[in-house]
Amino acid sequence: MTDNETKPLRLLSIDGGGIRGMSALLIIREMMKRIEHEERLSSTPAPHAYFDMIGGTGTGGIIALMLGRLRMSVDDAIKEYDGFVKAVYVDGRKRRGEEMFRAEALKEKMRGIVGAYCSGAKDARMVEDDGCKVFVCASYKDNVAPGRPSLLRTYKVSRNAGPNCMLWEAARATTAHPGHYKPITISDGVVNHEYVDAGMGSNNPCRVLLDEAASVYPTRSLGAVVSIGTGRAQTIGVPAGGVRDRKLLSSDLLGVLRDVAVDCERVSEEMVKHFLHYPELYFWFNVMHGMQNVSWDAWDRQSAVAAHTADICR
Repeated sequence: MTDNETKPLRLLSIDGGGIRGMSALLIIREMMKRIEHEERLSSTPAPHAYFDMIGGTGTGGIIALMLGRLRMSVDDAIKEYDGFVKAVYVDGRKRRGEEMFRAEALKEKMRGIVGAYCSGAKDARMVEDDGCKVFVCASYKDNVAPGRPSLLRTYKVSRNAGPNCMLWEAARATTAHPGHYKPITISDGVVNHEYVDAGMGSNNPCRVLLDEAASVYPTRSLGAVVSIGTGRAQTIGVPAGGVRDRKLLSSDLLGVLRDVAVDCERVSEEMVKHFLHYPELYFWFNVMHGMQNVSWDAWDRQSAVAAHTADICR
């Protein structure tokens, strides 16, 4: 066996959080700099070269694709994410209609980013043969199962593989929160599936990441599990009962959305208990104070996000 087949796994989980994803990137940047210092490396390692698997939900999924599949440095990802936020949440805001934002704006911005890092191939697909394994979480619109998302992967698996979709399609699926974006239809080559985001139950994908790593790497031990939050959020839900909501969502999905709040801290508490006797394996980073009033789409609050994040990086 090679060293890569036996070395302990390093896993990175990134929560969803809209524009607050900038907080996750700033935490990751500081973390990678400290890894460089602690391990006495000659340069700051890129996340795709350091972690074996990265999983994300929502804008955490966008970041996972940037850092893992597109192999960006953290500084490049910060630059691209800032432009992404402005294009999607400012220029892409709709004046009227059933959804708040234009799906086409997200699609075209993501295609531009992909093309810049894939030799001009704006419609590059998820699966590639080597490198860091990445997945993003989404849900089938008509079968939302909290905590059991459908994974869109950059690597091949033998069961429940899902479609080898285009990168921009994966980005659309993982961010398609009902009421914010219309669902996206993706074909697996035989059947068309409508996807929405997996924030209801998998906004913190750390448990999903552990299960996926155990399936993909059944013989390898854990070296580090790093979970990055996007700031403590207020509980969210879906407004009750408007015509606009009824047009977009099935009654089952409305019920799930009302019942399930942002679950990031619940999952983190489960992880703390899970790794209670292995404190050197699990690391959770999240801004606990100051972010509650920063809305997920408050694009003009990036400086506040950066300031509150800086407090925990000192």
